[in-house]
Amino acid sequence: ENAPASPPLRLAYKGPGTAVLQVHAKLLRRPALMAAEGGDLKIDRLYQRSGSEEGVNSGELVARGEVVGVQLSVASNRSIDQAVLTDYIPAGFELEGELPSGWTSFPGGLRFCLPEIEGEQHFRYKLRALSEGQFHALPARVQAAHLARLDANSNEMVFLVR
Repeated sequence: ENAPASPPLRLAYKGPGTAVLQVHAKLLRRPALMAAEGGDLKIDRLYQRSGSEEGVNSGELVARGEVVGVQLSVASNRSIDQAVLTDYIPAGFELEGELPSGWTSFPGGLRFCLPEIEGEQHFRYKLRALSEGQFHALPARVQAAHLARLDANSNEMVFLVR
């Protein structure tokens, strides 16, 4: 769809000497034209036992000290400029190894700023189960930076650590 044209921008300078105008612009689509329709943005999160192809399903037992791999898959059927991917680390777990490149940490989770989403992208990191108990992994979330209502959540997960 084409949006109606905006009135032209006019700049004027009155004064002595020559005026120089330097402009850096990035055009973004209007929010009304970017509204999510038909599942434009999706996120899936899978947990896998380290060293195996076996997945971990909600409610399954995880041994204390076991390393669990996390795979986040973000997909969009349109190009989206700048999005934020947030995943929460379940209580009773800690990040295993170094923080993945490009990610930042905050208390209880990890965040990654995507300059663009087009098609499908995958992100991986590992967690170690530290404490025994039942722990909830809150849904991971991806959100377009310039349009808050264009977002998606993954599944929630429950871990039983013994």
